[in-house]
Amino acid sequence: MQILTAAEARRLSTHAKLWKDAQMIWFMGRVMDSIAHEVAAGGHSIKFTDIRVGSDVNVEAWISEMTNLGYTVSALPGEVHGADSFEVRW
Repeated sequence: MQILTAAEARRLSTHAKLWKDAQMIWFMGRVMDSIAHEVAAGGHSIKFTDIRVGSDVNVEAWISEMTNLGYTVSALPGEVHGADSFEVRW
């Protein structure tokens, strides 16, 4: 069993508040599950297309949070992938 330090717990709490405030909890769960699957398969990036469809995700907050977590987020051409489409790299 791994025990969190107080600093780690505060950091996680801060992330959770950001995710909640930006209505990203469900979406971030999906994103992190998808990234974990790609990492396990040896991947170094994943594409997310039309991310606002069916959700109220604050895209700017999502990009900022992904950057804070150490990922690189790049916009994909809308005419090819749809509006609000991005590639996440690690």
